[in-house]
Amino acid sequence: MARKVPSRSSRVAATPESARRPPRSLAASIAWAAIAATGIALLAIVLGPHRVGDYYTETDFYGGYGPGARLLQRGMFDASRYGVSGPGFDAALALIGLAVRDLFVAGEAISIASALSALALWFTLLRGRFGATTAAWTTVLLAANATFFRYGYSATTDAMALALQAGALHLARRGIDAAGPWAGAGAG
Repeated sequence: MARKVPSRSSRVAATPESARRPPRSLAASIAWAAIAATGIALLAIVLGPHRVGDYYTETDFYGGYGPGARLLQRGMFDASRYGVSGPGFDAALALIGLAVRDLFVAGEAISIASALSALALWFTLLRGRFGATTAAWTTVLLAANATFFRYGYSATTDAMALALQAGALHLARRGIDAAGPWAGAGAG
């Protein structure tokens, strides 16, 4: 008499959830630890010594983005203010500024969230294309880059632009892989 072998679906259903998940690689753990450490370091800079903007790109915050966000918070939109750049950062700053009364701190918070998002997006994008080791090295090197770190806590549009670019590339790659039209449209 032949022994009845359980089907694959019944074996999978009986397996605990943690046993079905692939083990996280050491490289992926290193990358996520680097992202977390970057977040802690950026937060320490913002809560510590970085109280006033510098004389480089943060002057744009004082002369343009801060006042533009205040106008948007009052419900006033002046299209003539956006001859070179759009109102995206001003809108994000106005929105975050509703919760964080100090717009400079709100701008720094946007930069921190954007920098961490960019690191996570680049890691997941590269992990899918080149493997966890290459993605982890790239993530660690990007996080350790002095320019990236500086813009990660500055109240500027740079980190937000990097995160938006990484997100668009991530969605475009996803659309190519999955042949999904909405991912490609979202990337645009």
